[in-house]
Amino acid sequence: MHWQYFLLKQFSALLCVLPYPVVLWLGSGIGFLHWALGRSQRRRAISQLQERLGIAPKEAAAIARRMFGNIGRTLVEVLYIPALTPEKLQRWVTIENLHYMTEALSHGRGVVILTAHFGNWEWMAARLVQAGLPMAAVAETQPGPGLDRLLNEYREKVGLAPYAKGNALVAAMKALKKGNVLGFLADQDAKASGVFVEFFGRPASTPQGPALFALRAGAPVVPAFIVRQPKRGHRILLSPPLYGNATADPATEILNLTEAMTKVMESRIRRYPDHWWWFQRRWITDPKTGETDGVKT
Repeated sequence: MHWQYFLLKQFSALLCVLPYPVVLWLGSGIGFLHWALGRSQRRRAISQLQERLGIAPKEAAAIARRMFGNIGRTLVEVLYIPALTPEKLQRWVTIENLHYMTEALSHGRGVVILTAHFGNWEWMAARLVQAGLPMAAVAETQPGPGLDRLLNEYREKVGLAPYAKGNALVAAMKALKKGNVLGFLADQDAKASGVFVEFFGRPASTPQGPALFALRAGAPVVPAFIVRQPKRGHRILLSPPLYGNATADPATEILNLTEAMTKVMESRIRRYPDHWWWFQRRWITDPKTGETDGVKT
């Protein structure tokens, strides 16, 4: 057993015997430590908030501090998943505009869910599974094998099928074409393999995956974001489906659909700026050269 998996599993077991308010309190403390000790991430978050939102340093710092607190709470909530009974999940996570998902599924070609490193997307997936959606997700491989194992174990526990990038993407496409709902976190810099679209007023290399999968399967895209509530719990906000034109020029349509998705994502982040991970190196790839070296972030 990998040491990282063992430690996380033990911490998770401890959290699962605690009341939810206490778990959130511990998460706030972890978030504060991240804020206090993560100097480079803190500076990058504040700088990018100032630049992209056009706000003063004091306001940017306040948003960044709330962001770190939200990340800490999300971390412990993910480790709290084994304690999430169906009743607790339904009570703590509500879904708004589920009819958009019903509309998208009515076409019988599956649905691509667009989301981001925004709020607690793991709880969002669990709640959507509970609502009766056949959920799968394209998952990033985590930096530690222990963390990767634990996350996939908890995803499978709530009924989510995780597909790692690489060879598993073929299976993910098959699942989508069978009518499943396939989720993507599509907010990280995609380097030279991405398409450049405007994101907060600056060209950003953006993953093609959601648009590519949607167009090849003929599936609509439903943007979905989860928002933390002031005291406890979350709201899942579903947006109207986005439809691509599978008969158009593929490169042009991938760009058009990616632009449409990015606009929805940006609007959600502007509304809830403390929910998104502002310390990401989101604008690191030069749109002229496709290179990342020497690019100011």
